[in-house]
Amino acid sequence: MHTVNKDKILTEARNHLNVVMLRLKQIKINLENAIKKSQNDFRKLSAADQFAEKAVMIHNTKQAGEIEFLKKSPYFARCDVMWEDEKDTRSIYIGKYSLSGEGIYSWIVPAAVMRFENPGAVEYTLPEGGTQKAILSRKDQYMIVGGDIKFMTTESIDNPRELVYQEYFSNRKQGFVLPEIVAQMEKAQDQVIRAHHVGPFLIAGPAGSGKTTLALHRVAYLVQAPDISDSYPSHSIIVFVQDSGTKEYFSHLLPELGIDDIQITTFAEWALSVLNSDCQYTI
Repeated sequence: MHTVNKDKILTEARNHLNVVMLRLKQIKINLENAIKKSQNDFRKLSAADQFAEKAVMIHNTKQAGEIEFLKKSPYFARCDVMWEDEKDTRSIYIGKYSLSGEGIYSWIVPAAVMRFENPGAVEYTLPEGGTQKAILSRKDQYMIVGGDIKFMTTESIDNPRELVYQEYFSNRKQGFVLPEIVAQMEKAQDQVIRAHHVGPFLIAGPAGSGKTTLALHRVAYLVQAPDISDSYPSHSIIVFVQDSGTKEYFSHLLPELGIDDIQITTFAEWALSVLNSDCQYTI
């Protein structure tokens, strides 16, 4: 790919990101104003209306938190797709949370699996069990930190994956191809996260291979996937970890995935709470 084309692609990507960032800023302001209005009006309402208004405040507060995360990194992939029986190609962006007005969809949605596929004919399973076919004509991958693009690759049906930009290294590297094993591992991990939810499920691997992180992403998927979330209310889930340090670490991870009311604890702490014991213990 010629340098001028890379510059054009990067400029277009940055312009799009700037538009999204301005939109996120305005949405955050609107949500904050709506929350303040609800708080001011709350005491004036009847008991029934207070119940409804409280639900609105909780929803807006949760959405404001999601917008705050999106402001740091709105998305990490772009897929240009023409779905079966359609004539036009659409660009969708995949991120932690959805912002449908800007074409950004959560990693939870079935279509998000396309970010692991090579450009060309693709298909994925729908929640009701059918198969959706499409043509993936282009795929971009990003690392966005603090609203800035730090890393970007692009690939299409006619062009293999190529580095567009990498901060600190862009002047020294002329090309870059992610190792195929990394892409396959990411795809395999996504398949584990989306595996059928009924029955026991074992994730095995050597120390440091990411088993716990993968398990927590699966928990987030079960809680948020529209077709199965009713079966997995977050307040009914408990996650056991081996020590207090791990507990602290993962207590920050789940909120970043949109889950803030799942109990994370060690088995010893949980057992003592069940037994209602004041016994001292060490791990």
